[in-house]
Amino acid sequence: MSGELDWARTTLHVCGYEIVGSDQLVRGTPWAQIFVFPTAQGQVFLKCMAKEFAFEAALLGLLTQHHFANLPDIIAISSDHNCFLMKDAGQPLRYLMQQNYNVAINCEVLKAYARLQQACLSIAQDLIMTTGALDHRLRHLPGLFQQLLADEGCLIQQELTTAEIARLRDLSGTFARSCELLGGLGIPETLEHGDFHDHNVLIKGEHITIADFGDAAVAHPFFSLASFLESNQRHHPLIRQGQIYQTLCQSYLDQWRDYAPSPALHQALEIASILRPFLWVSSFLRIISAPELVSFPEYEGFIAKKLRQLIDNLEKYNAVA
Repeated sequence: MSGELDWARTTLHVCGYEIVGSDQLVRGTPWAQIFVFPTAQGQVFLKCMAKEFAFEAALLGLLTQHHFANLPDIIAISSDHNCFLMKDAGQPLRYLMQQNYNVAINCEVLKAYARLQQACLSIAQDLIMTTGALDHRLRHLPGLFQQLLADEGCLIQQELTTAEIARLRDLSGTFARSCELLGGLGIPETLEHGDFHDHNVLIKGEHITIADFGDAAVAHPFFSLASFLESNQRHHPLIRQGQIYQTLCQSYLDQWRDYAPSPALHQALEIASILRPFLWVSSFLRIISAPELVSFPEYEGFIAKKLRQLIDNLEKYNAVA
């Protein structure tokens, strides 16, 4: 880690920043470490990624080149060290929402994010080929699903029972049909954050920054809304199908009215919500072998939990189909 820190100090000096205190580790996980540098020009953050997540720097570099809005303000990127420096973008939205849940701010976040996704439509292929973002396009998901089922040893290690694995196999046809149906509703695939929730949205004054793209993919855009809504239900008093829930959904879906009529947009969100646990599993599998993961017991059993949720979602979908 000393190489990354030395690069950061040197780069800040070259860029005209005066460091006025010691750097501190503010977040450490098996997939990334974040340090803060106090400078005379304000706080600067260094994010260092594990190699499986290193494409985040290249992805942010490409998005920044296109001058897309609501992205981290990048000072410099080091492909050699898999890290980048960014300016302070404020507090996580989650902290603000825990103090006072503000529906209007959440709606603005969802609108801004939808605009970013639509701005990325023209560079979706570049995001995969140039930056290495995950390829979770719908036509590939059934194959990825079969790959997961083929590794029965991994699934058992992740605490799934043989009966649950068999049930997933039985539901593979439903999974594939759901992907096909979602793909036929007219919404184009584009940048999908991969872990879109209010802790990865930063607020500074009235400015919104969408951060932490280490799980980013090219996929159906509505997986992001499904993730955002599920997280809000876990961390805030948001009731599924309640008025606030509907308002949040509509603020995002309205941005896609040029691509499909309202019934199709709502159907697409329903199917994306059903399939979303698999996207999470597919991304999280990159780190299950990291030795540091044992220090994070809160993630123990997460893959099994998400796959059980997927089983439940697909079974309910079968029951009403």
